Amino acid sequence: GMIIERIKLGGFKSIAQLELRNICPYSVFAGANGAGKSNLFDAFAFIGEVIETGAAKAISRFGGFQSIHCYKLEGQEQTTFEFELDTMIDGETLHYRLKIHDMNAEIPRLEEELTSGGQRRISRMPGEVPAVFHEDGARYNPVINWKHDRSSLMFLPESPLSIFLLNIRVFRFD
Repeated sequence: GMIIERIKLGGFKSIAQLELRNICPYSVFAGANGAGKSNLFDAFAFIGEVIETGAAKAISRFGGFQSIHCYKLEGQEQTTFEFELDTMIDGETLHYRLKIHDMNAEIPRLEEELTSGGQRRISRMPGEVPAVFHEDGARYNPVINWKHDRSSLMFLPESPLSIFLLNIRVFRFD
């Protein structure tokens, strides 16, 4: 089973900063037109696309920087997307943080962090090659020429987190 303890995201469409805690497995989001419900779920679909294809393709698929940046933010904050997830999947506590820097650039730069049960699994600063760690803590750098807009989660395709984020589907009922 899966328990979502916390989701934080910011810098996407009308969402400057949003934090949700203790989300029920079956949740209903209701509100007035224009309140941001669709943007919240578009952000989840966007994250899955970033992990599957890279940030540059995901941004393009979602209409380009002008369509997805948060107009409420200014300067460097306007070109940055941020997502954090604290969850428990099959008894394993996970913390994942993804930041996309320079969303308006040809090749955006990703920053990522993943811990599993308190142990570091992924560590990556913007513009750097990701460091991925085995479950025993041993570090390995899987590739040298890694595109700065590709997610490090591609190195852990069988992880419950990767499977979850790659399988987010958004259905709308009007």
